[in-house]
Order: sequence, then structure tokens, then C-alpha cells
Amino acid sequence: MADSAGPIGFHPEGQDRKLGLYAQGEFVIADRLTLIPGARIDLARRTAGADVPGGSEVEDQASALTFAALYDLTEDLSVFGSVARTERLPTLDELYSWSATKAPALDLETETALSFETGLAFSRQDVLTAGDSLELKVTLFRNSIENLITTTPATDTVYFRNLAEAEFTGGEIEAGYEADRLFARLAYARARGEDSTYGYTLATSPADNLALTLGGRLPDRGLEFGWRGTFVQEITTATRSTTTGVITPTTYPGYTLHDLFVSWKPQSGPFEGFEVQLAMENALD
Repeated sequence: MADSAGPIGFHPEGQDRKLGLYAQGEFVIADRLTLIPGARIDLARRTAGADVPGGSEVEDQASALTFAALYDLTEDLSVFGSVARTERLPTLDELYSWSATKAPALDLETETALSFETGLAFSRQDVLTAGDSLELKVTLFRNSIENLITTTPATDTVYFRNLAEAEFTGGEIEAGYEADRLFARLAYARARGEDSTYGYTLATSPADNLALTLGGRLPDRGLEFGWRGTFVQEITTATRSTTTGVITPTTYPGYTLHDLFVSWKPQSGPFEGFEVQLAMENALD
């Protein structure tokens, strides 16, 4: 990629050619237990653009094995879980990003992750009024990653490097209520990535965030309207220099967004079939 000043090193040009083979099965036992095994293999060949200094062709392969299960405890409540061993190939940006002081990271190794996930899902109809619905999902996860590809400090000689080992843990809560004239949705996510050797929070760790949506409907007029709030907490992450060993923390402040939206989709008349959507994002700023 280039601008008026020339090639942009942090978003380099290149060609990514992949061949992927994937197989998955689904087996239902006694109408309650569902088992889902899967496997995948990817073959890739990446070629750098002409402007990447020292860029050369990189060939890689990656594989994945997954197994998931879902068990219905009752008509409304189910428990699920999965285990997966997956590999992730470096992207074009990770391989070929460069600058006057940083060379392309052509020796990046494939990430390997062992991931565990478990949770509960609840769904019920006719909760408060006829025809309404309530859904709730809680998920916990733990991912152990070897050769994690991460950004490097300004003093490093390449843009990306592999860490020896990292661990991501966290959870998510999703909830939704739907009725004829109103709706509400909630999503909360918390995840932390930690360098398993040095114990600092990785720069790729997202901040805790909560998204809440409240809205209403006028079905006879084809109107839907509401408010959406996004609340993001402060987070401090860090990077470590591979040459000096210095760990540099960076704090990112939290913030709040308020969005307003309305849509009109007439159900009859000359405008039937049309839909108009209006939104005001970050309404208080």
C-alpha cells in the first residue's frame, strides 16, 4: 500500500494464496446430547510486494482439531463446552511490515493454541407477556498459546515477534429480551492476556466492556427506535523489549459512548418494502 509519500511499511503489499480443507460432523444422541467434532488443514504461500525490503516468499501450513458438546438439561436450559487445538498462520502485515529501523519478520512461527470453553444457555418464551422471549448465555474460556504473535516496542528491530507462551482467560455474558413493543439487549466481555514467562498484560488484551441497548417498537407504524450505550473500562497493558528486557506499560483511559437510532419500515401503502434507518453515534460528543 502507498500514499503520496511512497510505500506504507506498516500496511505492506503482498499476495496470500491459501488452500483449506475442512470436515465437521454432528451427532445427536437421545435428542438431548449433541456432539460436534471437526478438523481443518490450511496450506498457504505468501509473497511480498515489490516495495518490501528483503521480502521473500513464505510457505506455511496450519491445522486444527475441535470437539464441542451441547447437552439439554431441560427444555429451557442447556450446558455446552468445547476443546480445540488450533494453529494460526502469520498474516501479510505480520510478516512484511517494515520501516527505516525495522525489518520484515520473515521468521515468524505459527501460533498454537489449546482452548477450553464452557457455559450455560437459557431460553424461554412467554416470560412476562404472551409472545415475548428471554435469552441468556454465560461463557467462560481459557486459551493457552505458544508462539503468540504480538507487536513489538519502538526499539525492536522487527514489527512483530513470537512470545514463548501466553494465556488468555475471561468470560462473556449475553442477554436479550424481546417483546412486541419493546426490547433490551446486554453484552459484557472480560478477557486478559498474560505473558506466561514475565507476567505482564499483553498489548492485545481488550478492555472490559459493557454494551446495553434499550428500545421500543410501534408495529402498526413500522417504527423501531432506541438507545445504545457502550461502557469501556481503563486498561493498562505492556510490551517487552527482546534486546533490553525492559517492560513498558501503557495505560488506556476508559470511555463511554451513547448512540441513538430509529428505523422506519412501512408494512403497507406506497412505501411498503422500503426501510429508512437513521442513527446518531456518540451523541454526547
